[in-house]
Amino acid sequence: MKILSKGEGMPFDSAIALGMFDGVHLGHSAVIDNVVKSKEEGLAPTVFTFSVGSMVQKHDRELFYIFSNKIKLELFNQLGIEYVCSPRFGEMKNMSAEDFAREILKNRLRAKKVACGHNFHFGKGGVYGLEELCFLGKKYGFEVESIPRVTYEEKPISSVLIREYIKIGEVEIANRLLGRNYFIEQIVSHGRKIGRTMDFPTLNQYFDERQLIPHFGAYASITIIDNQKHASITNIGVKPTVQRRAEPLAETHIFGYNGDIYGKIIRVELLHFIRGERRFNSINELKNRIAIDAKAAKEYLRDNGWEDLFKYE
Repeated sequence: MKILSKGEGMPFDSAIALGMFDGVHLGHSAVIDNVVKSKEEGLAPTVFTFSVGSMVQKHDRELFYIFSNKIKLELFNQLGIEYVCSPRFGEMKNMSAEDFAREILKNRLRAKKVACGHNFHFGKGGVYGLEELCFLGKKYGFEVESIPRVTYEEKPISSVLIREYIKIGEVEIANRLLGRNYFIEQIVSHGRKIGRTMDFPTLNQYFDERQLIPHFGAYASITIIDNQKHASITNIGVKPTVQRRAEPLAETHIFGYNGDIYGKIIRVELLHFIRGERRFNSINELKNRIAIDAKAAKEYLRDNGWEDLFKYE
């Protein structure tokens, strides 16, 4: 997959998926699949999107991203996209709808077809929608296809809905809407090693600025190290029992694992919410609760077909 640099044009006629694609959920996948199939017509499957983190508000609400730009691009590649145009939002926020259709879609990206969701908006202020895009498509020689919305329990799947589920700890539902497990992929940082004093060592991962932080608490999880999956339990939060005013982080204990992975970037998939974060009266009380949570995580993983991940026990 090729990322078009600033000002770089397409070498071939293209079919373009338009959207923010935050999370690359099942609804987004339907749009992307549409343009990937256009490769059979000789069109290069392409995505136009804004880079993650460059838009801080959407619909007058503060915007926190589900996956990083790196992950978003990896998911595009897995779905069969061959070219991506991903400028920063600030570079184009004042561009008119007509200029976008003419200068970006027609001239730079050589669009013969564009696909988008039913509620796609574009142009300065985001005030133009599907009707205007179809009009401009006829004017500048590209076909427009609106992809029917994908629903879950009669609700349209959206990034807004998925964020809400993640924020309240409903990761199992969020995972269904994403079409994959929600995961945290960050470098493993050194902590205070308090977990080791309780025979429960953890790997620590901090969140980036503007990254969505899941509901604080304990989760049954799967940790992926060098393409190998391991059974684990993850706590999201600020460790209120052992320190104050800490920044949120993900602490993961891999059952039975003792390898050195400090400094590595690893992936932790959240599967099931166990309990919310709370402050305990003592380290001993916290230790006892951790044992209960670990038992619950193991039971969930074994009951849901992950028995083979317990490699070290």
